[in-house]
Amino acid sequence: MRIQHNYYGSGQTPVNGTQYDYIVVGGGTAGCVVASRYRVLGRYLHNEDLRPPGTQTSAGLAYPNFFISRGKVLGGSSVTNWDIYNRGNRRDYDNWAQSYGLTDWTYDNVLPYFLMSENNTDASVAANTAYHNTGGPIHVSTETIPDPVVVSFIEAANSLGIPILDINGEQQFGTTIAQMFWNNSTGIKSTTANAYIERYNRTNLRVLTRAHVRKILIDNSSANTPRAYGVVYSRNGVDDVVAVANREVIVSSGPINSPQVLMLSGIGPRDHLQSLNIPVVADLPVGDNLHDM
Repeated sequence: MRIQHNYYGSGQTPVNGTQYDYIVVGGGTAGCVVASRYRVLGRYLHNEDLRPPGTQTSAGLAYPNFFISRGKVLGGSSVTNWDIYNRGNRRDYDNWAQSYGLTDWTYDNVLPYFLMSENNTDASVAANTAYHNTGGPIHVSTETIPDPVVVSFIEAANSLGIPILDINGEQQFGTTIAQMFWNNSTGIKSTTANAYIERYNRTNLRVLTRAHVRKILIDNSSANTPRAYGVVYSRNGVDDVVAVANREVIVSSGPINSPQVLMLSGIGPRDHLQSLNIPVVADLPVGDNLHDM
């Protein structure tokens, strides 16, 4: 599906000042899902960039030659990664809710959204309807030809009494042949691009690839909270193209580009912005505490 991604949404650049209801900055793993949610009002998905997987050097002072990979393609890292289907541990979600005030992020609250997205093609796994679903847009399949080393590892673990289980089920202490974002019947990898954008081909959604958002336009003139009303982007050698959002600008460009776009727009640490002569709209710790897990 990589070739189709490279041409999807690669039409002419809209005229300067074109208006949309919502502008989604970033067409990656999350951006494609966000854009599909606005299937009634949303008309515009603005992809930060469309290139093969990229890397960024000098990610930190401690490791000046450290590389951070990014999925710079429609669908983001859901296209470039192998994507083992593992939702994580229940306790992590509950800890976010209890310790950090993210009360909507308990596991019980987010599980329905996992189920909503999942189309599990392994009947033995999908039979557990409390933790799996078969009607979602993202295909999930069990590895059909597992690596012999993995099989040997599982057999060794089983000999020690460690069971085979569903790592997305009620218990997670055990071994498994991993499930992946994959459609066994077609042999096509499932990504958020082909699951949420290409599959539906909505007429009320405009996808613009090979574009680079340079800043968010923010109205800071009133005493009320500053309001984002558009973006400025470059595309195909044309700079300073303006797109106007009548409702919202949604920044969904990943842990590297989202902070960059926000800071270029005046949202970030005051000292850092002033050192670059960027007018400060909001003094916030944007970009702090980045972790590459």
